Amino acid sequence: MTFLENYVLFEDPEMNRIFIEKVIPHDKSNFMSIDEYIKMVERERIAENLLKESDLSVEKIASLTNVTVEVVNEIKEDLKIK
Repeated sequence: MTFLENYVLFEDPEMNRIFIEKVIPHDKSNFMSIDEYIKMVERERIAENLLKESDLSVEKIASLTNVTVEVVNEIKEDLKIK
């Protein structure tokens, strides 16, 4: 969204205003940056590896990787680990 906000410009200033008003969210707290997304994916990969290679509990893995128990359980289900 930051990219769009900073690099999509229209010749008509009114079009820029409409674009910003309609497309760019006013509350950006719900969006994550590319860096945040990459970090999240990496934490999930670590959680997956811990599920595969250790006997740690779901709660401990969530704590170590800074993801939610729900995320670890989803990964566990995807891996079909009992």
